[in-house]
Amino acid sequence: MDNKELALIQACQSGNNEAFGQLYDQYFKKIYSFIYYKVSHKESAEDLVADTFYKALANLKKFNSAQGNFNAWIYRIARNTVIDHYRGSKDVQDLGALPDFSEIDSTIDQRLSLEEVRDKLYKLNETQREIIILRVWHDLSYQEIAEIVGKSEDNCKMIFSRGIKELRLSLASLIILFTMLIN
Repeated sequence: MDNKELALIQACQSGNNEAFGQLYDQYFKKIYSFIYYKVSHKESAEDLVADTFYKALANLKKFNSAQGNFNAWIYRIARNTVIDHYRGSKDVQDLGALPDFSEIDSTIDQRLSLEEVRDKLYKLNETQREIIILRVWHDLSYQEIAEIVGKSEDNCKMIFSRGIKELRLSLASLIILFTMLIN
């Protein structure tokens, strides 16, 4: 955590809610993206992001930088907010929803490849999916991921490694199959 962010947090903890606006601006896109990937519904994502930042503001006095960084702390709040949302929902959906790759501006071949990756990601277990998404799409460190998902850093590395290995194997099989069909 950098000194500027720490100063903002300390200002918020001292009662300066305007400083929280700067933290909000800094983290909004990341948290919205993370939540949207989980719920795949714009309005729900917007509501859950608002809930996340409300909870963060309400509990910021409890945040202790010696116990972890703010980035992992707010992602953990977002993750728990999504879990709570699904627990209270009569419509049970997959907590590990994946990004909507159709929004990516790319060629049709690239879209097909991305859809294949998405399908293969969906076949992984929820923990593997979540760790891979946090690591690859959100560029979080293993330490941050461990804080978010409540596992050890080494366990997260192992889960990531095994998940990536499964993806490589399943995508390699798909490439071999396509090559055989073309020839």
